[in-house]
Order: sequence, then C-alpha cells, then structure tokens
Amino acid sequence: MSRQKEQTMAVNALDLIDEQLQKAAAPRSTGKPIFLFLKPDEKFLIRPLFDLSDAVPLMKHNLWNDDPGKRVNAVCASEEGKTCLYCQQASENKKLTAKLHFYLPVFVYKGINQKTQKEVTFEETQEDGSKVTKFVKGFRILELAAFGTIGDILKWLREFVKEDDGCALTECDFSLSQSGEGTSKTFIIRNKAPKPMAKELAQKAATVDLAGVKARVLEARAPFIVEGSAKAEEPDPFEEDKIHSPAGRGVDFGKHLKSVLAAEELDDTIMDF
Repeated sequence: MSRQKEQTMAVNALDLIDEQLQKAAAPRSTGKPIFLFLKPDEKFLIRPLFDLSDAVPLMKHNLWNDDPGKRVNAVCASEEGKTCLYCQQASENKKLTAKLHFYLPVFVYKGINQKTQKEVTFEETQEDGSKVTKFVKGFRILELAAFGTIGDILKWLREFVKEDDGCALTECDFSLSQSGEGTSKTFIIRNKAPKPMAKELAQKAATVDLAGVKARVLEARAPFIVEGSAKAEEPDPFEEDKIHSPAGRGVDFGKHLKSVLAAEELDDTIMDF
C-alpha cells in the first residue's frame, strides 16, 4: 500500500472518529418535540408566529440511511462561523451538500387523525426515564425547504403572501394535513378566515425572537465542527484535544422561549377543523 493511500485512509478514519465522538457528546433529547412533523392522515390547526419574510434561513446537511445511526441531519457549522465536517465530506459525496432550509415558528392548537378522529399525541420522556403521553399542541417549528414534497408547503405559503387581498401570515389560522406516505405523500394547506389571536397567545407570541428559534433548531440539528474551531467563549480544558462538541451545547434556550413553551397550556377557540 502506498504512503499516500495510507495517509488518505488515516484522514478519513479520523474524520469518522471525530464525527462519532461528537455524536456521542451531543446533548440528549429531552423528549420534548421541537418540530411539527406530520404522519399519514394527520391534520393540524396552526397559527404562524412569524411572517414568511422573518422565517429563519439555515443551511443544513441531510443524508438518509436505513440505519438511524448513520443518518445525517445537521445544520452546517458554517452558520456558526466554524469549519464544517460534512462540507469536507461533501467533496466526495455530493448528497451531503448542504441545502437551504427555512424555519417558521407556529402555535399548534390541535391535531387529529382524520381516520380515527382521535387527537394526535406524543410521548414525552421524563427525567427518570418514564414516558408521559401528551397532546400535540403549543409551540412548534415548521422545517421548510424548496425541494421535496415539503416544498409544496413553502410554495403555497409564498404564493399566499403575494396576494394583495389576503391576510398576513400571522393574522390567519391554517389547516395542514398529510395524505399517504413515502413517494405517495402529499400535503394540503388551507387558510382560515382572518381573526385576531387570543390575547394570551398574542402575548406569548410576542416573546418569540429570531435568536430563540435559531437556538432551538441548533439544539435539535447540532452542527459537527472540525478541529480547531471551538468557540472562543468556551475555553478548552484540554489544549491538545481538538475534538469539540456540536454547537448548541450550553445555550440558555429558556432565555428566549421559556414564556413561549408555557403557551402549550393555552386553549384558543378552534375554528371548523
């Protein structure tokens, strides 16, 4: 084996080691949902908290794999001014190339399964490891992109805000539903008649800011940073150790969204679903 090939293999192995160590060091999920993802036959009533012009744009790497441990779903470290491991790997695997996504905060009033007519629930993991079933409602984030099936939602919203006689995105409730799955998956989004937000919801919505939304996305989609790009405000106790945890560690998310999360207890008047 040539020396050049040995060096190439060593570099690739080190990249993989860095990636796996960073995944192991990544903050564990609290079990609290951040994004609003639909399943077949589900329908939600939502209120956007930002106008589309204020949606948070972030470059993100995606790579599907049947093995969940090998999937890539991370914000590009360049968004934090760091050198991105996945950008380096994308030179050999174009599927890893980052694409632009848009993050729109919404308030979820309610979700139902249109076949069973039962309200949509999720399991929240508690500190002791136990799980509690809760209804899907409250603050969530829509992850949108111009490509794929989800692009239909972004395209529809873009056309909606172009209409001169339409309401602002934050002035209407919207129904969002999914039919089918896989290659047969389709989304349907429809606006309701304009109406003011409930007073308490409007107060909570006013506390949502761009920095808070970005922080929540970085928590869930943590970038992977190559060596030598640790944050200056986080001194490294091991000066010779150049492996750094993903961005998002130690962020005070409550600083931006503590009040918003309390909005899950709100019960605004639900229009015809």
